[in-house]
Amino acid sequence: MAEAGPSSSNDASSSGIQSPEQRLERASDYKNAGNECYKNKDYKGAIGKYHRALMCIKDLDMGATRRNMSAALGLARPGPGQDQAASSLNQATIPQHMLDQAAEFELSCLNNLAVCLLQLPAPDYSKVEYYCNQVLDRSDRNVKALYRRGVARYHLHDYEGAHKSLSKANRISPESNIKKYLQLCDKAMLKQAEDERTRYKGMFDKLAAKGDH
Repeated sequence: MAEAGPSSSNDASSSGIQSPEQRLERASDYKNAGNECYKNKDYKGAIGKYHRALMCIKDLDMGATRRNMSAALGLARPGPGQDQAASSLNQATIPQHMLDQAAEFELSCLNNLAVCLLQLPAPDYSKVEYYCNQVLDRSDRNVKALYRRGVARYHLHDYEGAHKSLSKANRISPESNIKKYLQLCDKAMLKQAEDERTRYKGMFDKLAAKGDH
């Protein structure tokens, strides 16, 4: 099935120097295409689109700095017809509202990657936790990321970590799904404690039995 998304002509232009506006526009196109894939339950396709959106805005705030450094060191020379564009970009300062927009795209795509992975038949819960951590490093009260990290940790058998993440999400925005996983964590931790008591009791019983001889 053909992927929905930015046209091949846009892809062809990616090899040249792109302005921050162009990069943000392409990121938006890929994100929207990912959203369409998600609506159609094409989760793997959505994951690919969100990854591309992130690549479009990767290190956006460092782009001009790196180009200036490369030019000063003689490590990067623009090709034919690119001199004027490169010079223009090197002198450009990226407005704060564009950096804010890029940051918003990044958080949204990372959160969307986490939820897509959770929809797969065999979710990679370690990756879900990783993407949620990336969101929470930037926005520590993001309820969706807290909830999804809690779900991932629960399935990774980190019940205390899951309970901590879910409890924080529940304090911010109580929801039925959050409460459901909190209850599952409580049951899992109780069982874990009971299993440990049983195991230690068995060990002590064996030691006591050996001491009788």
